[in-house]
Amino acid sequence: MGKKLALSLILALILWGIALPAFAEGGKVLFGESFTLRKGETYVGDVVIFGGNLNLEEGGLLEGDAAVFGGIAKIAGTLKGDLAVFGGGVWVESTGRIEGDVAIMGGKLEKEEGAVITGEVTEMGGLSWPKGPFFLPVPLYPRYRPFEDLFGWLLGRGVRFFLTLLALMAASVLIISLWPEQVQAVAETVTKAPLESGGIGLAAIVLGVPVGLVLLIAACLGLLVWLALLIAGLFGLTALAYEVGKRVLERAGASETSPIFQVLLGVALVQVLDLIPCLGSLLLLVVYSLGIGAVILSRFGTYRGYWAKEGAGGASGIS
Repeated sequence: MGKKLALSLILALILWGIALPAFAEGGKVLFGESFTLRKGETYVGDVVIFGGNLNLEEGGLLEGDAAVFGGIAKIAGTLKGDLAVFGGGVWVESTGRIEGDVAIMGGKLEKEEGAVITGEVTEMGGLSWPKGPFFLPVPLYPRYRPFEDLFGWLLGRGVRFFLTLLALMAASVLIISLWPEQVQAVAETVTKAPLESGGIGLAAIVLGVPVGLVLLIAACLGLLVWLALLIAGLFGLTALAYEVGKRVLERAGASETSPIFQVLLGVALVQVLDLIPCLGSLLLLVVYSLGIGAVILSRFGTYRGYWAKEGAGGASGIS
Protein backbone atom coordinates (compact mmCIF):
# COMPACT_ATOMS: atom_id res chain seq x y z
CA MET A 1 0.00 0.00 0.00
CA GLY A 2 2.85 2.39 0.80
CA LYS A 3 4.52 1.88 -2.59
CA LYS A 4 1.19 2.29 -4.32
CA LEU A 5 0.59 5.55 -2.49
CA ALA A 6 4.05 6.84 -3.42
CA LEU A 7 3.47 5.94 -7.07
CA SER A 8 0.08 7.63 -7.06
CA LEU A 9 1.75 10.78 -5.72
CA ILE A 10 4.15 10.84 -8.70
CA LEU A 11 1.34 10.24 -11.15
CA ALA A 12 -0.76 12.92 -9.48
CA LEU A 13 2.05 15.43 -9.96
CA ILE A 14 2.34 14.62 -13.65
CA LEU A 15 -1.37 14.25 -14.36
CA TRP A 16 -2.83 16.61 -11.79
CA GLY A 17 -4.97 18.27 -14.44
CA ILE A 18 -6.84 14.99 -14.90
CA ALA A 19 -6.66 13.62 -11.38
CA LEU A 20 -7.58 16.84 -9.55
CA PRO A 21 -11.38 16.46 -9.87
CA ALA A 22 -11.14 12.97 -8.33
CA PHE A 23 -9.19 14.34 -5.36
CA ALA A 24 -11.63 17.22 -5.00
CA GLU A 25 -14.76 15.06 -4.88
CA GLY A 26 -16.22 15.40 -1.43
CA GLY A 27 -13.17 17.21 -0.09
CA LYS A 28 -11.02 20.32 -0.24
CA VAL A 29 -8.46 21.50 -2.81
CA LEU A 30 -6.37 24.49 -1.68
CA PHE A 31 -3.81 26.53 -3.64
CA GLY A 32 -1.26 28.55 -1.68
CA GLU A 33 -3.25 28.11 1.52
CA SER A 34 -2.82 26.02 4.65
CA PHE A 35 -5.42 23.74 6.18
CA THR A 36 -5.67 23.70 9.98
CA LEU A 37 -7.83 21.70 12.36
CA ARG A 38 -7.72 22.94 15.94
CA LYS A 39 -8.57 21.13 19.15
CA GLY A 40 -12.07 19.70 19.04
CA GLU A 41 -12.50 20.29 15.29
CA THR A 42 -13.31 17.44 12.88
CA TYR A 43 -13.31 17.35 9.10
CA VAL A 44 -14.59 14.41 7.04
CA GLY A 45 -13.26 14.25 3.49
CA ASP A 46 -10.05 14.25 1.48
CA VAL A 47 -7.73 17.27 1.51
CA VAL A 48 -5.35 18.26 -1.31
CA ILE A 49 -3.01 21.21 -0.73
CA PHE A 50 -0.75 22.88 -3.30
CA GLY A 51 1.83 25.22 -1.79
CA GLY A 52 0.49 25.18 1.74
CA ASN A 53 0.79 23.28 5.00
CA LEU A 54 -1.41 20.71 6.68
CA ASN A 55 -1.75 21.40 10.42
CA LEU A 56 -3.60 19.00 12.68
CA GLU A 57 -3.37 20.38 16.19
CA GLU A 58 -3.74 18.21 19.27
CA GLY A 59 -7.37 17.16 19.55
CA GLY A 60 -8.07 17.79 15.85
CA LEU A 61 -9.45 14.95 13.69
CA LEU A 62 -9.24 14.51 9.91
CA GLU A 63 -11.17 11.54 8.54
CA GLY A 64 -9.90 11.19 4.99
CA ASP A 65 -6.77 11.04 2.88
CA ALA A 66 -4.45 14.04 2.60
CA ALA A 67 -1.97 15.06 -0.10
CA VAL A 68 0.41 18.00 0.26
CA PHE A 69 2.44 19.36 -2.68
CA GLY A 70 5.24 21.73 -1.72
CA GLY A 71 4.35 22.04 1.93
CA ILE A 72 4.70 20.46 5.35
CA ALA A 73 2.31 18.18 7.22
CA LYS A 74 2.37 18.76 10.97
CA ILE A 75 0.36 16.12 12.80
CA ALA A 76 -0.39 16.61 16.48
CA GLY A 77 -3.95 15.31 16.24
CA THR A 78 -5.41 12.27 14.48
CA LEU A 79 -5.46 11.53 10.75
CA LYS A 80 -7.67 8.58 9.79
CA GLY A 81 -6.41 8.06 6.27
CA ASP A 82 -3.32 8.00 4.07
CA LEU A 83 -0.88 10.91 3.85
CA ALA A 84 1.23 11.79 0.78
CA VAL A 85 3.69 14.69 0.75
CA PHE A 86 5.78 15.93 -2.20
CA GLY A 87 8.52 18.51 -1.77
CA GLY A 88 8.08 18.83 1.96
CA GLY A 89 8.35 17.01 5.24
CA VAL A 90 6.11 15.35 7.77
CA TRP A 91 6.33 16.19 11.48
CA VAL A 92 4.39 13.90 13.81
CA GLU A 93 4.33 15.13 17.39
CA SER A 94 4.05 12.91 20.46
CA THR A 95 0.26 13.29 20.47
CA GLY A 96 -0.03 12.67 16.74
CA ARG A 97 -1.64 9.57 15.26
CA ILE A 98 -1.85 8.56 11.59
CA GLU A 99 -4.11 5.59 10.92
CA GLY A 100 -2.93 4.90 7.40
CA ASP A 101 0.11 4.87 5.13
CA VAL A 102 2.58 7.72 4.77
CA ALA A 103 4.50 8.46 1.54
CA ILE A 104 7.06 11.25 1.28
CA MET A 105 8.97 12.40 -1.81
CA GLY A 106 11.67 15.03 -1.56
CA GLY A 107 11.43 15.36 2.18
CA LYS A 108 11.73 13.41 5.39
CA LEU A 109 9.68 12.16 8.30
CA GLU A 110 10.33 13.55 11.77
CA LYS A 111 8.56 11.62 14.48
CA GLU A 112 8.54 12.40 18.19
CA GLU A 113 8.51 9.72 20.84
CA GLY A 114 4.96 8.57 21.43
CA ALA A 115 3.73 9.35 17.90
CA VAL A 116 1.81 6.55 16.18
CA ILE A 117 1.71 5.57 12.49
CA THR A 118 -0.26 2.37 11.93
CA GLY A 119 0.50 1.95 8.21
CA GLU A 120 3.60 1.71 6.05
CA VAL A 121 6.04 4.60 5.69
CA THR A 122 7.72 5.20 2.32
CA GLU A 123 10.38 7.90 2.00
CA MET A 124 11.84 8.81 -1.39
CA GLY A 125 14.69 11.32 -1.29
CA GLY A 126 15.65 13.87 -3.88
CA LEU A 127 15.60 17.16 -2.04
CA SER A 128 17.67 18.19 0.94
CA TRP A 129 17.16 21.29 3.00
CA PRO A 130 19.93 23.25 4.76
CA LYS A 131 20.39 22.41 8.41
CA GLY A 132 21.68 24.62 11.21
CA PRO A 133 25.11 24.21 12.81
CA PHE A 134 25.39 21.02 14.84
CA PHE A 135 26.23 22.89 18.01
CA LEU A 136 22.92 24.75 18.17
CA PRO A 137 20.39 23.30 20.64
CA VAL A 138 17.55 21.34 19.05
CA PRO A 139 14.73 23.73 20.15
CA LEU A 140 16.27 26.46 17.95
CA TYR A 141 15.69 24.46 14.78
CA PRO A 142 12.48 25.76 13.13
CA ARG A 143 9.93 23.09 12.42
CA TYR A 144 8.71 25.04 9.39
CA ARG A 145 11.94 25.59 7.53
CA PRO A 146 11.97 28.74 5.40
CA PHE A 147 13.41 26.93 2.39
CA GLU A 148 10.57 24.43 2.42
CA ASP A 149 7.98 27.16 2.84
CA LEU A 150 9.50 29.12 -0.06
CA PHE A 151 9.51 26.04 -2.28
CA GLY A 152 5.91 25.33 -1.33
CA TRP A 153 4.82 28.87 -2.04
CA LEU A 154 6.52 28.84 -5.44
CA LEU A 155 5.03 25.48 -6.34
CA GLY A 156 1.55 26.55 -5.27
CA ARG A 157 1.84 29.83 -7.15
CA GLY A 158 3.05 28.01 -10.26
CA VAL A 159 0.24 25.46 -10.16
CA ARG A 160 -2.38 28.17 -9.65
CA PHE A 161 -0.91 30.23 -12.51
CA PHE A 162 -0.84 27.26 -14.88
CA LEU A 163 -4.39 26.18 -14.02
CA THR A 164 -5.72 29.70 -14.48
CA LEU A 165 -3.85 30.10 -17.76
CA LEU A 166 -5.26 26.86 -19.16
CA ALA A 167 -8.81 27.79 -18.13
CA LEU A 168 -8.56 31.29 -19.63
CA MET A 169 -7.04 29.94 -22.84
CA ALA A 170 -9.82 27.39 -23.22
CA ALA A 171 -12.53 30.00 -22.61
CA SER A 172 -10.91 32.52 -24.97
CA VAL A 173 -10.51 29.98 -27.78
CA LEU A 174 -14.18 29.06 -27.43
CA ILE A 175 -15.26 32.71 -27.53
CA ILE A 176 -13.11 33.71 -30.52
CA SER A 177 -14.27 30.60 -32.40
CA LEU A 178 -17.97 31.29 -31.86
CA TRP A 179 -18.03 35.09 -32.06
CA PRO A 180 -14.96 36.28 -34.03
CA GLU A 181 -16.54 39.48 -35.39
CA GLN A 182 -17.92 40.49 -32.01
CA VAL A 183 -14.54 39.92 -30.36
CA GLN A 184 -12.84 42.11 -32.97
CA ALA A 185 -15.47 44.80 -32.44
CA VAL A 186 -14.87 44.79 -28.68
CA ALA A 187 -11.11 45.01 -29.29
CA GLU A 188 -11.68 47.96 -31.59
CA THR A 189 -13.75 49.66 -28.91
CA VAL A 190 -10.91 49.33 -26.43
CA THR A 191 -8.44 50.94 -28.83
CA LYS A 192 -10.84 53.72 -29.86
CA ALA A 193 -12.22 54.54 -26.40
CA PRO A 194 -9.80 53.28 -23.73
CA LEU A 195 -10.65 55.87 -21.06
CA GLU A 196 -14.38 55.36 -21.39
CA SER A 197 -13.98 51.58 -21.45
CA GLY A 198 -11.76 51.56 -18.37
CA GLY A 199 -14.00 53.88 -16.38
CA ILE A 200 -17.20 52.04 -17.16
CA GLY A 201 -15.58 48.66 -16.60
CA LEU A 202 -14.16 49.67 -13.23
CA ALA A 203 -17.55 51.02 -12.17
CA ALA A 204 -19.19 47.76 -13.24
CA ILE A 205 -16.73 45.74 -11.15
CA VAL A 206 -16.95 48.00 -8.10
CA LEU A 207 -20.76 48.10 -8.19
CA GLY A 208 -21.39 44.60 -9.49
CA VAL A 209 -19.86 42.73 -6.58
CA PRO A 210 -21.83 44.40 -3.73
CA VAL A 211 -25.03 44.68 -5.80
CA GLY A 212 -24.80 40.99 -6.57
CA LEU A 213 -24.34 40.24 -2.87
CA VAL A 214 -27.41 42.29 -1.92
CA LEU A 215 -29.51 40.62 -4.61
CA LEU A 216 -28.22 37.22 -3.56
CA ILE A 217 -29.39 37.81 -0.01
CA ALA A 218 -32.69 39.43 -1.01
CA ALA A 219 -33.89 37.37 -3.96
CA CYS A 220 -31.16 34.90 -4.95
CA LEU A 221 -30.56 36.94 -8.11
CA GLY A 222 -27.00 37.90 -7.23
CA LEU A 223 -25.60 34.89 -9.04
CA LEU A 224 -27.03 36.23 -12.29
CA VAL A 225 -25.26 39.55 -11.76
CA TRP A 226 -21.96 37.81 -11.00
CA LEU A 227 -22.43 35.45 -13.94
CA ALA A 228 -22.99 38.39 -16.28
CA LEU A 229 -19.89 40.08 -14.88
CA LEU A 230 -17.87 36.90 -15.35
CA ILE A 231 -19.02 36.44 -18.95
CA ALA A 232 -18.29 40.08 -19.73
CA GLY A 233 -14.86 39.73 -18.15
CA LEU A 234 -14.00 36.65 -20.21
CA PHE A 235 -15.32 38.26 -23.39
CA GLY A 236 -13.36 41.43 -22.72
CA LEU A 237 -10.21 39.49 -21.87
CA THR A 238 -10.51 37.59 -25.15
CA ALA A 239 -10.81 40.85 -27.08
CA LEU A 240 -7.82 42.41 -25.34
CA ALA A 241 -5.78 39.24 -25.77
CA TYR A 242 -6.66 39.22 -29.46
CA GLU A 243 -5.50 42.80 -29.88
CA VAL A 244 -2.30 42.27 -27.87
CA GLY A 245 -1.42 39.05 -29.66
CA LYS A 246 -2.11 40.56 -33.08
CA ARG A 247 0.09 43.60 -32.45
CA VAL A 248 2.95 41.56 -31.03
CA LEU A 249 2.91 39.22 -34.01
CA GLU A 250 2.71 42.12 -36.45
CA ARG A 251 5.79 43.67 -34.89
CA ALA A 252 7.52 40.31 -35.17
CA GLY A 253 6.73 40.18 -38.87
CA ALA A 254 4.13 37.43 -38.57
CA SER A 255 0.99 39.34 -39.43
CA GLU A 256 -0.82 36.50 -41.21
CA THR A 257 -1.68 34.28 -38.27
CA SER A 258 -4.97 32.84 -37.14
CA PRO A 259 -7.08 34.75 -34.59
CA ILE A 260 -6.96 31.72 -32.30
CA PHE A 261 -3.16 31.81 -32.16
CA GLN A 262 -3.28 35.57 -31.58
CA VAL A 263 -5.68 35.08 -28.69
CA LEU A 264 -3.60 32.31 -27.12
CA LEU A 265 -0.47 34.45 -27.27
CA GLY A 266 -2.33 37.45 -25.90
CA VAL A 267 -3.83 35.52 -22.99
CA ALA A 268 -0.40 34.21 -22.03
CA LEU A 269 1.13 37.69 -22.15
CA VAL A 270 -1.71 39.24 -20.16
CA GLN A 271 -1.69 36.50 -17.55
CA VAL A 272 2.06 37.01 -16.98
CA LEU A 273 1.05 40.25 -15.26
CA ASP A 274 -0.23 38.14 -12.37
CA LEU A 275 3.37 37.12 -11.62
CA ILE A 276 4.47 40.70 -10.96
CA PRO A 277 4.73 41.23 -7.19
CA CYS A 278 2.36 43.82 -5.69
CA LEU A 279 1.45 45.45 -9.02
CA GLY A 280 0.21 42.29 -10.73
CA SER A 281 -3.29 42.35 -9.27
CA LEU A 282 -3.66 46.07 -9.97
CA LEU A 283 -2.59 45.63 -13.60
CA LEU A 284 -5.04 42.76 -14.07
CA LEU A 285 -7.79 44.97 -12.60
CA VAL A 286 -6.98 47.54 -15.29
CA VAL A 287 -7.08 44.85 -17.97
CA TYR A 288 -10.45 43.49 -16.90
CA SER A 289 -11.86 46.99 -16.44
CA LEU A 290 -10.92 47.84 -20.03
CA GLY A 291 -12.39 44.61 -21.31
CA ILE A 292 -15.66 44.76 -19.39
CA GLY A 293 -16.14 48.43 -20.24
CA ALA A 294 -15.59 47.77 -23.95
CA VAL A 295 -18.06 44.89 -23.81
CA ILE A 296 -20.68 47.18 -22.27
CA LEU A 297 -20.03 50.04 -24.70
CA SER A 298 -20.15 47.75 -27.73
CA ARG A 299 -23.01 45.67 -26.38
CA PHE A 300 -20.97 42.50 -26.64
CA GLY A 301 -19.53 43.55 -29.97
CA THR A 302 -22.86 44.15 -31.72
CA TYR A 303 -22.76 47.96 -31.66
CA ARG A 304 -19.99 50.18 -33.02
CA GLY A 305 -21.81 53.49 -32.85
CA TYR A 306 -20.16 54.72 -29.64
CA TRP A 307 -16.71 55.13 -31.14
CA ALA A 308 -17.45 54.89 -34.85
CA LYS A 309 -19.37 58.18 -34.78
CA GLU A 310 -16.09 59.91 -34.00
CA GLY A 311 -14.31 58.25 -36.94
CA ALA A 312 -14.45 59.13 -40.58
CA GLY A 313 -17.68 57.79 -41.91
CA GLY A 314 -18.10 55.45 -38.96
CA ALA A 315 -15.81 52.85 -40.48
CA SER A 316 -15.06 50.00 -38.15
CA GLY A 317 -11.49 49.46 -39.26
CA ILE A 318 -11.74 45.76 -38.50
CA SER A 319 -9.66 43.58 -40.73
